[in-house]
Amino acid sequence: MIKRGIALMLLLGIILLPVALADNTKGSFTILSNDSVQPQPSGSGGGRGGAIPTQPPSQEKETCSNSWYCDDWGVCIGVFQARECTDQNQCANELKTEERLCVPREAEEFLERRTPFIPIPYWVAAFSLLLLLLIIIIILIKKLIEKKKRIIRIKKHK
Repeated sequence: MIKRGIALMLLLGIILLPVALADNTKGSFTILSNDSVQPQPSGSGGGRGGAIPTQPPSQEKETCSNSWYCDDWGVCIGVFQARECTDQNQCANELKTEERLCVPREAEEFLERRTPFIPIPYWVAAFSLLLLLLIIIIILIKKLIEKKKRIIRIKKHK
């Protein structure tokens, strides 16, 4: 039972950490884009072979500022929840869907129901430790006395 509780707490910790670190913002954000990408040939010596942003020569610079508005986060299904974002300036032709990890309601209810940790005062811990040491010392002294008595009996019989 204890192992299950520990495993459940570790699992919830793994699930809750990304949720705590996730972007919880609502509202709009802006992405500026006016560059096109053209492939850059890589030479015979290897090189990067990537692409560099260039401005098409025949077009003037056109800037369209995306202004994304995102709905509230949806219901937690499994361990994911989603929301849809739309570009209010209509620069993007499609809806954008964002996903993030979430904690199912049952797990939240379990965390709310569990007994809170009550710290033990230091004096109780110190007293318990001293009592345990005293018991160990008494047991060791009794064993030492019994051993001496056996040695004395053996010497008397010789």
